[in-house]
Amino acid sequence: LGESGLLVNTSKTEICLFYNQDTAPVSVRVQGIPVLTKKSMNVLGVVFDSKLTWNDQIAHCISKAKKALFALRLLRKIFNNNEMRTLLDSNFYSVLYYNAIIWLTPELNANLKHNLLTISSNALRSCLMQDNREISFENLHVNAKKCTPCQIMKYQSALNLHRILNQEVISFEIATVLNQMICTRRQTMFELARDNQCKIGMNTTANKLYHLSGKISLLTLNNTFVHYKKLMKIQFLKNGKT
Repeated sequence: LGESGLLVNTSKTEICLFYNQDTAPVSVRVQGIPVLTKKSMNVLGVVFDSKLTWNDQIAHCISKAKKALFALRLLRKIFNNNEMRTLLDSNFYSVLYYNAIIWLTPELNANLKHNLLTISSNALRSCLMQDNREISFENLHVNAKKCTPCQIMKYQSALNLHRILNQEVISFEIATVLNQMICTRRQTMFELARDNQCKIGMNTTANKLYHLSGKISLLTLNNTFVHYKKLMKIQFLKNGKT
């Protein structure tokens, strides 16, 4: 029992060791009760696996989104396309991309990105009557004016970059990004160097932003967040719904 008056519930206590290599389970005693370390743990609906690959999290989101999609397909004959778009956004995409700013990173396995693109494409085909099987998943999203997972990832990263450089996040994240920024007198674009020293690899905040190197003007980053957000929608979402 701490000064806050809160009591630790050992029956709900979970421990996960985050490391880029497999580790044997370790038993840790909490208030005299042994708790075994796990390969993953759920924190407020986000599944963190020990290697931060996000396999479990994406499988979890896709599974829940499929259940929502099954119900939406039953409503297709009742509602028109505009109404179905609203239902998709509020009941399908809100589930599929729940807390995506945490796990939808540029270093995701290609198969995971493809799985997200596939389930999104299936939703557009079945709910918005985009039944042309000959067009690619990317063009399907263009026709339906919806963003692909990669577009969403780039847009979210760009917004996060502005928050970090304008010191709207914790100082540690600011320091890591500033340490990896490349700064020269003639430089006009945002540039970052990679840092592969950390055990969690590309999951550090700075490394997540590496894919934005050479894509965002330094002058653009000086805009207010509201104006900057509009510019990033144009740059990264383009044909998607904004």
